[in-house]
Amino acid sequence: SASGRFVAYAGTKLTEQYVFIRDIDQDREITSIKKDGDFFWDPHVDDLRMMVDGRMWRIDPYNPDRAAWIDVTPRGF
Repeated sequence: SASGRFVAYAGTKLTEQYVFIRDIDQDREITSIKKDGDFFWDPHVDDLRMMVDGRMWRIDPYNPDRAAWIDVTPRGF
């Protein structure tokens, strides 16, 4: 992440691919999200961008619940 507090990495849970978000400061896993496509950190803030179900989502690692995700898929293309 931009601050260096969080790390996101791909891994396997049972037979499914997931992206895990880990809080380095607290040394704990925050959440795991089923991997559907690419993911990357915003270079300016601690937000993860991730493709899920054909949409690009902004995920706040401080509030990673699915209800808090924001759809940032470009429109009008």
